[in-house]
Amino acid sequence: MDENTPLLNASGSNSFGPNNNVYPDRQQRRIFKKPKSYSFVQKLSKSKNRQHSFVSVPINYSATTEQNEEWIKKQKEFIERAVIKPSLKQRIAFECDTGRRGRVWELFDATLSVMFFILYIWNTQYVQPDHSPTPFPHSLQTADFVLACLIFVQYLPRVWLSKMPFRYAGSYFSIVTWISVFPVFCAYIQTIYDERMDNTYMGVDNYVFIYPLRFVRAHVAVQVLFIPVKSSLFNFSTIMRKGLKIGTTISFTFLTVAAWIHIITFKQLESNADLEELSFYDAFWFTVVSSTNGMSTNLVPENGWIRLVILYIMVAGAIFIPTHLSELLNLIQARSKYEHSYEPEKNREHMIVTGSFDATSLFEFLREFFCQDHGMVTMNTHVVILNSDEPDEEIASFLEDPAFVNRVQYVKGSSTFRRSLKKVKAETASAAFILSSKFSDKPDDEDAAQIMRALALKKYNKKLSLYVQIHLPENVPHFDFLAKEVLCIGEITMGLMAQSLVTPGFASLIVLLTTTITEKVAKKLNHGAKNNPGMDWATEYIHGAQHEVYAVTFSEAFIGKSFLECSNIIYSHLEAVLFSIGIYNKKAAYYSQTKFQTFLNPQDYIIKGDEIGFVICDDSEIITKMADFNSKTKKWFDPSNFVKKSAKSLFTDNKNLSSDEINGKYASPFRRSTSFIRPPFEDESFHASNELHGADTMDRTEILNRNIKRVEAACEMPIDSNLQDVKNHILICDHSDEFPGNLDIFLMVLREKNSSCRDSPVVILSDSEPSDGQKNSLKKFGAVFFVKGSPLRRKDLYRSKIHFADKCVVLSDASRYEEISDGIADATSLMIALNVESLAANEDCFILVECIHRETFKMIGESDSVKNNEEEYIQALMRPSFMSGNVFTPCNLDTMLCQNYYNNHIPTIIKRLIFSHEADDENLSPKIDIQRDKECRINSGHMSLVDVPSSYIGRTYKELYCYLINDHKAIPLGLYRRTIHKESTLNYIYVNPIRDCFIKESDKVYIIAAKAPIFTSEDIHEE
Repeated sequence: MDENTPLLNASGSNSFGPNNNVYPDRQQRRIFKKPKSYSFVQKLSKSKNRQHSFVSVPINYSATTEQNEEWIKKQKEFIERAVIKPSLKQRIAFECDTGRRGRVWELFDATLSVMFFILYIWNTQYVQPDHSPTPFPHSLQTADFVLACLIFVQYLPRVWLSKMPFRYAGSYFSIVTWISVFPVFCAYIQTIYDERMDNTYMGVDNYVFIYPLRFVRAHVAVQVLFIPVKSSLFNFSTIMRKGLKIGTTISFTFLTVAAWIHIITFKQLESNADLEELSFYDAFWFTVVSSTNGMSTNLVPENGWIRLVILYIMVAGAIFIPTHLSELLNLIQARSKYEHSYEPEKNREHMIVTGSFDATSLFEFLREFFCQDHGMVTMNTHVVILNSDEPDEEIASFLEDPAFVNRVQYVKGSSTFRRSLKKVKAETASAAFILSSKFSDKPDDEDAAQIMRALALKKYNKKLSLYVQIHLPENVPHFDFLAKEVLCIGEITMGLMAQSLVTPGFASLIVLLTTTITEKVAKKLNHGAKNNPGMDWATEYIHGAQHEVYAVTFSEAFIGKSFLECSNIIYSHLEAVLFSIGIYNKKAAYYSQTKFQTFLNPQDYIIKGDEIGFVICDDSEIITKMADFNSKTKKWFDPSNFVKKSAKSLFTDNKNLSSDEINGKYASPFRRSTSFIRPPFEDESFHASNELHGADTMDRTEILNRNIKRVEAACEMPIDSNLQDVKNHILICDHSDEFPGNLDIFLMVLREKNSSCRDSPVVILSDSEPSDGQKNSLKKFGAVFFVKGSPLRRKDLYRSKIHFADKCVVLSDASRYEEISDGIADATSLMIALNVESLAANEDCFILVECIHRETFKMIGESDSVKNNEEEYIQALMRPSFMSGNVFTPCNLDTMLCQNYYNNHIPTIIKRLIFSHEADDENLSPKIDIQRDKECRINSGHMSLVDVPSSYIGRTYKELYCYLINDHKAIPLGLYRRTIHKESTLNYIYVNPIRDCFIKESDKVYIIAAKAPIFTSEDIHEE
C-alpha cells in the first residue's frame, strides 16, 4: 500500500443493508428501575384518598397482554419499595458527614478539648499538698467540671449516630474520651466532703495519673480538622496539612510526657518535702530540652528499687525494645487494614464497586452516586469497593472524607474469589458496578477480565444487577445474559467525538446532561461570575449546566395529544423540554429487537399514557409535576414578576436593542478566536517588545502563509495525487503505536444520512498502517484516505492538507496512560493541536482534542473563566475549552454509568442521540446494536445545529421555541453562543435558556427534527 492511498473510490462503496447485522439485539431490559427523584413517591404515599395510584398507564387503559400487566406490576412494586424513608438517625448522620454542620461540630469538639488541657496547665499552679495562702479557687474547679461535661455530652450523639454504636463506644477515641473526663467527675464530687480539694488540684489520689489523657484526646480531635474534605472549614495545602499534623503530634507528645513527669514529682513531694519542687512549666522545659540534647537534671529516684527499675528500662530500651519493636512494626505494616469484611446494617442496601479503576474514576463515581440531588435513596445505600490492590494515597485520602467514611468501605480482595465475595456480602447486594480503565493498550485482555468478573458475580448471586464498562463493541453480546446494562467505552467515545464534529459542542452537552451540579455549587459559581467584571455571560452557562435528563410519565391531561403539542405545553407551563419518548413494544420478538424503544421527537405521535417521557430540566420535581399535571390548572401569578416582565418587554423591544446586544458584542459572528491553544498575553512588556519587531502588526494570514512556506520547503515528499482535489475535509490525527480501532464507528456517525458531514472527505494521518480487516471495514464509507506519517511533524500535516481542512480531531494515545502521574500524558496531543492551529488556513476549522487527563483542559485556550474552590470535576467543566466543546475525555463516562443506577434509561437515550440512524441506512456498522424503527412505524428525529432565523434575532428564546415547534416540527434543546472573553471570542453551550433570553445574531440552536430546517429571508422554507 502506498503512503497516500484512497481506501475506496467513489464508485466502489460497499453497503450494508439491515439484514447484514451479524449481532442479535441485546436481551430484554427492565423498563422502569429508579427515577431521578423520589419526592413524588413520598407525596403519593400521603395521598390516600386519590382514585388511582401513580403508574404510567391511565385509569381507563386496559392492559391486554400479560407483558403489559407484569410491566405495570414492576413499577408498582418499585414505588412501594421506594416509599421507605431513611430514619431520622440516617438523615442526621448524612447531613453531619456531608455538610458544613458536621465540620462545625468537629471544630467545637476540638475547641473544647484545647480549652480542657489549657485549663489543666493553668490549674497546675494550685498543687500544694498542704494548706497554702493561695487556695485552689472553686470557680476553676467548676470550670473544669463544666468543660468535662460539655465534652462528654457532645460526644454521646456520636455514639447514637454511629452505624455500630457498641463498636464505636469501644473505639480508641471513645475510650480516651471516657477516661479523660472520669477523674474530673470524681474530683468535683470529692470537693463536697474532702477539704483537701480546696488546697490542691491533685487531690484525687491516684486518679491524677489519668489527667494527662486529656492531651491525647485533644490531639485526636485536632487531627480531625486536618483531614482533607470537600466541606472543610480550613483550606490547607498538602504540605501545610502534613506540617501541622507533625507539629501538633510533637507538641502534644511533649505536653503529655511533661504532665506525667510533673505528677510523679508531685507524688514524691507528698512523701518527702525536702525534694526539689518542679512546676509544670519546668517539667515541660526539661522534657523538650532533654529530648533534644540530653540535658541532665538534679532529679534522682528516691530509693534503690526505683533506681533498678529505671536502669532495667534503660537497658531494655537500648538493646531489646528496638529489635522487637521493629519486628512488631513490620507485622503491623504487612497486615492490611482493608482485609476486614463488610458488616451490613439493618434496613440499608449496599452495592459493590469493583473492576479496574484509578482515583479519578472512583472519585467521579462516588461523587455522582452520593450527590444529594438524587434524593434520599443515597442516605440508605452503602458502597463497598472490592479491589485486589491496596488503595493508593489519593484514594485513601478522599475516602477519609466524612461524606464517604460511613457510606463507603474499601475491602481488599478479588471479585473472582468466593471468599472475597462473601466478605462484601455479594449475596445480599442490590447491584454491582464493574468499572474499567478508560485507556488500555490491551482492550481485549481488559474485556476478558471484565467478563470473568461478571461471570463470578452472577454465579454467586443470580439476582444481582450488573452494570459493566467494556472497551470493544464486539464483546458486548457476551454480556447479554449477565449484565443489566453495558457501557462500551470505545463505542460511546468514538460516537461522541464524531457527533461533535457534525454538531459542535455535542460531547460537552452530553457530559453536562449526565453530570449532577447541585444548587449549592451553582450558587457559588454564579457568585464568582457576577463578582468578576465581564463574566456575566458565564451565568448563562452555569444555568444550563444544572439541567439533566429525567424520565417522567404522562398524566391524563396529555392523553390524546400529539408529541409536539405535549412538548409545547410542558415548556410553557413547566419550563422543561420534552424531546423523546420510550415505548414498551409488546410485539417485539425476543431476539429481533429490544422490548423498550426510544424515539427522538416523534412529532405527530399521539400520547396514549403508557409511554415514558424524557425531559431536560433543572428541577427534579418535574417528575411529580408531570404526574400531577392538569391543563386546566391556572399558572401561579406573581404581580411583581408580571410588572417586571412587562416593563422589560416595553423597553427591550427588538427595535430598541443595541447592535452589540443583537450581534453578541463583537463585530463579526465568524471571527476566529485569538488562539485555540495559546491564551492572549497580559504582560505589557511582551506587547511592547513585539511592537518593536512589528509582531503586533503582522496579520494572521501573513503568519499562516509564512508557516506553510516553511513546511513546504522542508517537505521531502509532495502531496499525493489522490489528495490534490481534497478540500474542506475532516482530518483524524493519531500518534499511537497501533492504528486506532473502532474508526468504522466514527465514520458511521459522519456518514449518517442526515449528517452535515456525509459527503466530507476523511483523511487519516497515522504512523501505523491499518490491518487488512480495518481496511475492509473502512472501505464502504467512501472518500477515506490514509496518509502515513506523524501529526507531530508539520510536514506530515502539510501532506495531509491541513491548510484546507474543515475539521480536525486529535486522538489520544492509550499507551501513555501510565504517565498520568507525571502530568505529561497529553503532551503529544497538545503538541499536535499546536501544529494544527499553526497551519489551519480555514478560520472556522473546528479542532477537537481527546484528553487522557481532564486537568489538560486548562492547557487549551484560557485557563479559567470563573474562579472557584470546588472539586476538580467542577473546575474542568468551567474551562473555556470544555464550554466550547473543543475537548473531551472518556473519564466522564463514569458519571454516565453511575446515573444509570437512578435512571436506567440514560445509556439508551445517549446512544439514541449519537446513533440516530434510520433502519435502511447503508452505513450501519454490525458492531453496534442499533434500534430498528421500521416495524414500529414511528418517526424519530436527528440532532443538528443550525443558525437562528434572522427574523428572530433580538426576540426571546420562548418565541423561537414556539416558532420551531409549530412551523418546523423541531424541538430546541439550547443555544451555542459566542461572546468575548479576555479579548478573544469564545463559544459556549447554553442548555434550555430562560424564556426571556434574547437571541443574538451569532447564536446557533441545537434542535431535534426529522430534517434540519433551512430558513429563508421570510423564514418559511424548509428542506
